[in-house]
Amino acid sequence: MPLSYLPFAPSFAAQQWLSPPADQIRIDPDVAHPSRTRAPSRGVGSTGSGGRFSSPLQRSAIQLQLPVRIEQMPPDGILFVDRILVRLSGNDGKLRYRGVGNCVRNLYSTGTACFPSEYASAATETYAIPLQTLVLPRRVYDELKSEPLRVEVDYFLTLFTGRPQVSLGTSARLHPVAEMGLCGTRIDDDGDAVSLTCVSAQTPPGCMTIVLEDPRTHVHNPPLHQCGFDYSPVVRGPYEDPLVRFRIELPFSDLSHLIRFPIDAPQIQDARLLIKTYAAAAHFRRQLVFAAARLSDWEAPWAQVKDATAGGPYRIAN
Repeated sequence: MPLSYLPFAPSFAAQQWLSPPADQIRIDPDVAHPSRTRAPSRGVGSTGSGGRFSSPLQRSAIQLQLPVRIEQMPPDGILFVDRILVRLSGNDGKLRYRGVGNCVRNLYSTGTACFPSEYASAATETYAIPLQTLVLPRRVYDELKSEPLRVEVDYFLTLFTGRPQVSLGTSARLHPVAEMGLCGTRIDDDGDAVSLTCVSAQTPPGCMTIVLEDPRTHVHNPPLHQCGFDYSPVVRGPYEDPLVRFRIELPFSDLSHLIRFPIDAPQIQDARLLIKTYAAAAHFRRQLVFAAARLSDWEAPWAQVKDATAGGPYRIAN
């Protein structure tokens, strides 16, 4: 049976069994810096607008910033969180809560919202929330926030490592790009974005970074960085198109004149698309245990602004 059709637990267990170990990566409680005001660690010098919920989700859930230290990452590695399981127990050993720590049920809408979570070893702008972020239902937080608790956090992780970067012009004919197939670029019909179109015999890479840059000055627009959940094998049916086509659009001009891009229309003909894809190198688990913690000490001060699901100014289409 293809892994794509298995439930998460056996699918991840199979991926973990097939992948090499990642024993060098350490994820430990950072007892030396327990302050809740410590900035979330996304990577060296990295920034991003992740970690913020919309108003309805703020009423449904709370984000906690765990004091976590991450060491021995590869130079251009990315840790992607597939799932977080959390268990909260009282001093009497009684289980008070058990659930998924990167998903939340929206009490004011339908369904469950899950949020990408990652940590980059190098500067990477991302709309994912930091790996150290834990999401809890607000009712659970309000009930338990002042009690001393034993907190057990199980991380299901994928380590991505970077492939060599590929450079394309903004009006390039089809060119082979590792793991993306044959890709070409053009200015879209509106004249405000570069359209990257690829055709491949396999699914798009699970993790990529694409940036529009001036090769002379190295000035660049905000990069598109995206890691996804779907990197498991896919078996196609006998009547399906064997080729996968997808398109990514990177804007360089705002027709409403409200946003000014560093690389805009006058520079676009000389600009280059720098494409870096990442390969899933290992799947592994780590567990953190906080023997005596108060949830109120971990409330993230940066988590009360706006929607983490809004993403960036990019449009991705199949």
